[in-house]
Amino acid sequence: LDRAGSMSAPLANVKVRQAINYAFDRPALLKALGDGYGSVTTQIFPTYSPGYDSSLDSYYSYDPAKAKQLLAEAGYPNGFTLSMPEASALGASTYALIAQQLEAVGIKVNYTTYTGNGIFTAILAPKYPATFFILQEDPTAWQESQFVIAQTATWNPFHDANAAVAGYIKAIQTGSAAQAATATKQLNQYLVQNAWFAPFFRQQSSFVSDKNTKVTVQAGNALPYLWNIVPS
Repeated sequence: LDRAGSMSAPLANVKVRQAINYAFDRPALLKALGDGYGSVTTQIFPTYSPGYDSSLDSYYSYDPAKAKQLLAEAGYPNGFTLSMPEASALGASTYALIAQQLEAVGIKVNYTTYTGNGIFTAILAPKYPATFFILQEDPTAWQESQFVIAQTATWNPFHDANAAVAGYIKAIQTGSAAQAATATKQLNQYLVQNAWFAPFFRQQSSFVSDKNTKVTVQAGNALPYLWNIVPS
């Protein structure tokens, strides 16, 4: 969240953010946290987005040695401490695994525990420079931008301003369909290469129905709409 380093100075350095991405064993996290149901990725745009790039699903491999090297190059050879919130509702094992993999490269995690909805207020205040959280992939690039990327986005609580990102979002808003698609690809690539986020995997939504019922999953929605559950 704190890509300008106002609360945690190390996060202002792109090499530190990249090191964080190299620290995570995404296939292992998918198996441990998602029971294998999903697909690993390092991008936040969905597969049906015009900005989706399959190569960005594996832009950061699991490479602790590379992570340590980048931290040293950034001026943190002995690592640093990162404060984050945790909530048992999101899974205690999740936070334990995140801390374990970050500490393996020298980043010590200092958690503060929240119950109920308190973690939402803490994250969006913002009280912490980084956090684990589960967010949706929005159906359109404009929605995704307004949700988590743009300076005024709810899930950009530090309201970081970035001229390159703002330019891409403007083209998505006002350009032709072709221009918007190109801008979405450029925005996606910029976010991944500059390690704005550290995604683990896309969760697979699974639904069970009998042989007489057809269920169609709605892109961008957590559950199938009622009218997408019909007799075969």
